[in-house]
Amino acid sequence: MMDWFNTGLYRDLGYGMVYGQVLPDYVYSDAAVQSAVLARAQKKANHWLQILNDSVLGANKKFVCGSEITLADYLGVCFLTLGEVAQLKYDAYPNVTRWISTLKSRPTWAKANEGFYQYFVGGYKDRKFLPL
Repeated sequence: MMDWFNTGLYRDLGYGMVYGQVLPDYVYSDAAVQSAVLARAQKKANHWLQILNDSVLGANKKFVCGSEITLADYLGVCFLTLGEVAQLKYDAYPNVTRWISTLKSRPTWAKANEGFYQYFVGGYKDRKFLPL
């Protein structure tokens, strides 16, 4: 599962949708190229999210590998919450949003992610981004 998150979903969600909108080295100066690259990343990210929602988690799995939390859950949720920098919403994927909520409700979440939300998510709160 960790490999799936890293080589599949994150390539298009992280590098494509997030980095492609917030990191200057990932933004193309040609507007048509930038638009095409983001459109491709958007389509592919939604593809991976649908797989995560329907096949990996489904309606009955609490965590990505079953009923117990694993490192794959921590890695995966960090990749998905990076999307909050670019204001990505996962509302179309109810099992994904349930899983993220489960992990965010853990007692250490707020403290461990305090800097991320303050500096990264908060730092981009006034920008407009391409949605999923």
